[in-house]
Amino acid sequence: MARYGKKFKDRAVARLLPPESAAIETVSQEQGVSVATLERWRADALSMPAREFVGLGNAGLIATSADGLNWALRLSGVTATLNGGAASGSTVVVIGAGGTIVTSNDGGVNWVARTSGVNSNLRHAVFTGAEFLVVGSAGTLLRSTSGESWSRQLTTYDADLSDILWLPGASRLVLVGATGLVATSP
Repeated sequence: MARYGKKFKDRAVARLLPPESAAIETVSQEQGVSVATLERWRADALSMPAREFVGLGNAGLIATSADGLNWALRLSGVTATLNGGAASGSTVVVIGAGGTIVTSNDGGVNWVARTSGVNSNLRHAVFTGAEFLVVGSAGTLLRSTSGESWSRQLTTYDADLSDILWLPGASRLVLVGATGLVATSP
């Protein structure tokens, strides 16, 4: 059985995650590591707790903390109310009112405003292991592999979407919204 060092594993997993999001088969061939091993490494990396706590609030407030006790205010570059976020490795996506999306590629220290293409209130974000998904008012569903550029996914729902869950074991999405809406992906 082959043994791989931490740096080797970290580099391979980094290739699989945004912003690169390389195909697992490509990384397998390039690195000489089986697809099954890479899938396990990626799952392990995604299940690790975040390195920083991120707090969000009104007027674009973002604060980060390594220990949950001592907090540093960060400049988000926006003034909208921020509602939630998702992370993959050092990439953090934060979403909010009026279609606001800001991202950080350094674990939450520096932030860049992104164009969402919508004016909807964005309510919840999730990372599926392959892409970020965001839901919001009036059936809004956005997707991005890197967190930098976003595309709108058409849905058949007019109801406000309040939550999106990724069930990795079932490879299934669950949408939750107003008027009792609960929908799952095939």
